[in-house]
Amino acid sequence: MYADFTYTDKALLEVAHGRIITKDVVQMAELVFGDIESGPVLGGVIIVSSPLRYGERMSSGLITFARLGQVVLITPFIMAGAMVPITIPAALAQQNAEALAGIALVQLVRAGAPVIYGGFTTTVDMRFGSPAFGTPEGAWAGITLTPLIPSLDSPVPSLVGARGSPGLRYLASPGCERRRPAGECDLEGYSCRLRATSFGTGG
Repeated sequence: MYADFTYTDKALLEVAHGRIITKDVVQMAELVFGDIESGPVLGGVIIVSSPLRYGERMSSGLITFARLGQVVLITPFIMAGAMVPITIPAALAQQNAEALAGIALVQLVRAGAPVIYGGFTTTVDMRFGSPAFGTPEGAWAGITLTPLIPSLDSPVPSLVGARGSPGLRYLASPGCERRRPAGECDLEGYSCRLRATSFGTGG
């Protein structure tokens, strides 16, 4: 966090795990920014424990950030074929339900608190049992995300670099994998981009 506070004047995306860690982050931000309730300076990603469960750590982080009017980015992590039926429409239906539940919780904690509708949906790599990055299904799910939420007036994040490379020796692969989702972002009008570099194999 020292580097974050030192080298940027933008809002910071920090850890929102549990009440204790999140309160530590908030106290550090208050040392730098003073009263943070006047406007958001922090954001936290809340991962839903699919299917349909918000764990204690994530719920505590969500509540702490929401009470202080900080940004909460709700992100269901869906692996079609493991947590939901294998079809992308079924996965997106569950993602939508989980994201809307988190958004509703944020607004119950503090009406008007900033919240971002996020989501990460992909298929399972049947060889490793891990998330399969760089698949057409993942791209389809990402492109479909934006039309789901026009009535919510929420920013839409994109995991631009969320594509796996089979190994560092294939140096062109990560670049190609980033280029395609970056194009998807431009086509669909995403508001912010996360992870501008590729993951390794299976995340």
